[in-house]
Amino acid sequence: SQLSPEQAFERIVIEYGLGDRKDEDPALSRGGSGDLLTGIAVSLSAQGNSPLQSLISAVYLHGLAGDIAAEKYTQFAATVERITDCIPEALSQICEKGL
Repeated sequence: SQLSPEQAFERIVIEYGLGDRKDEDPALSRGGSGDLLTGIAVSLSAQGNSPLQSLISAVYLHGLAGDIAAEKYTQFAATVERITDCIPEALSQICEKGL
């Protein structure tokens, strides 16, 4: 069954942590990418998640959105704006996989 975003983030924190991501994608080395990561983490924290849960989930979501953007636009054309646009798709994938 499909998980809610909150359940998916909880599962990432408990079961996966950061161990299954190798965030080495050059698409994430663009200016503004760290600002995007910070914004995701703060947004998750503002929704009532613990700081650690927010940070781990943000890193995972940020990396997945970067992967999706790199696939769609190539590593060189995956701008921060395009990575941001891929966040809903990344969230959908997380919920569908039940992570």
